[in-house]
Amino acid sequence: MKNGLIIGGPCTLCNFITRFQSRLVCGGQSAELYDAITGKLLYKLDSPINCGISFTSNNQVLLAVGTYSGNVFIFSEKQCLKLLTVIYAHRNAIKGISYNSKELFCGCADGELSIIDPDNLIILHMIQKAHESILNDCSPFAHGFATVSRDLHLGLWGDEEHTDKIKTRHTHSIKCVAASDDGFLSLVVVIVVLSMFIRLLTNSG
Repeated sequence: MKNGLIIGGPCTLCNFITRFQSRLVCGGQSAELYDAITGKLLYKLDSPINCGISFTSNNQVLLAVGTYSGNVFIFSEKQCLKLLTVIYAHRNAIKGISYNSKELFCGCADGELSIIDPDNLIILHMIQKAHESILNDCSPFAHGFATVSRDLHLGLWGDEEHTDKIKTRHTHSIKCVAASDDGFLSLVVVIVVLSMFIRLLTNSG
């Protein structure tokens, strides 16, 4: 939007947006990757897209995209988006993908986690039942990765000293997680349910 007018965009429901090289890339329910500014179609995938992130692989900046199929699509870009490889990571939808300069970390709807070598683009570790319900998001923090889930727990994955599962005070599915610039503070955001809005409107009326 600019001055109240639509100047670009994909005109379809998107689940993520991220910077990749010279572009802002987005994608979602149409299973297509778009240039978020111009709305140009960049690539069509095998299933709807949940997440994406740029990362460094052998000193080259690449794009990793997680889909409902459980596959991670790896792209490069020079003048156009080019598919390099597909990592068959999970059997269910990938809900979150993140990067900490050393590893890629993928969270799956069945609660499974995968850790991917960004240089060789192979799976290093699989952690089954990392969460008891849908794993919704993941983020790097100072000592590894943090995950959140519908099971209302915050997962911390690092060395033995920094691996833990923490029961939060939230009562609804935790949808996303982020960290402060120094990597020490994990911020958890909970889905806001319609009933809360209705209660607020009722009380204010």
